[in-house]
Amino acid sequence: MSLGGKFNKYGTAPPNLTDQHCQQCLDELQQRVKDLLPVSSHDSNAISDEDALIKFLVARRYDVVKAEEMVRHSVQWRKEFGCEKIFTETFDPAFPTKWPAGFLPAVDREQHPVYMERPDGGHIKELLSEFGVDALFRWHIYCVERQRQAMRLGASDRISVIVDAGQLTMGLLTNTQAISFMNKISTLDQAVYPEGMRYMFVINAPRVVSFGWKIVSPWLDPVVREKIHIWGTDFLTHIREFIAPEQLPAELGGSSPKPIAWLKGVPGQDDAAMGSGTADSAATTSS
Repeated sequence: MSLGGKFNKYGTAPPNLTDQHCQQCLDELQQRVKDLLPVSSHDSNAISDEDALIKFLVARRYDVVKAEEMVRHSVQWRKEFGCEKIFTETFDPAFPTKWPAGFLPAVDREQHPVYMERPDGGHIKELLSEFGVDALFRWHIYCVERQRQAMRLGASDRISVIVDAGQLTMGLLTNTQAISFMNKISTLDQAVYPEGMRYMFVINAPRVVSFGWKIVSPWLDPVVREKIHIWGTDFLTHIREFIAPEQLPAELGGSSPKPIAWLKGVPGQDDAAMGSGTADSAATTSS
């Protein structure tokens, strides 16, 4: 299959499949899960039925039976977790303060919105100690749902993610709660949020990240691993291939005068951050 089209837009379809076969798989999956359609009836951030189902097919290598199982598990999990109500929750200020997450006033060179996190190893351990894995996991899902909201509002089927790893420490890798948490989010994200991420750029990566990668990478699907780029403090020379310098804020070495819109975890207050990374607000992607 050649690169392009709705089934292989990002080169994720198995090379032995044709567009015709993929369309047949999509048609069959739509019939199998017609009791769950439209997807928007249980997922307000879904872009379209077709987009959602193709992502599940990609995640299961176009095995329709396995894709159906994945769709039904995702729908049930969302219902049990309460994803549709999570934007009404108020999070303790410690979460957005100690694990900052937000949106750049930018799009990448493919016009996808750009989300950013700035985790701190010491602060993560503090959050886990004070609130526990489940509470920190809920903050993570809140951030993922905000990413999906930004994708929908920006009419984008993917989002690029920047993780500023400059404050991660070796102590994080010796903390059993932290390892359990990382395993939980990597497993769940792949199971219920397939193919949402275009790229992940880990920047300012200290040496500990290479050790962490050895732990985390086996948990990831090979397709997901291929999307992740890890760079040190020289990240600006690499990231410009994917995000134009004028799209990056000054604190990341770019020339955009607009600041990062950090999430607050408070109903209503975070809605203003959602329009930051749309094609309308960041039209220039050259240089």
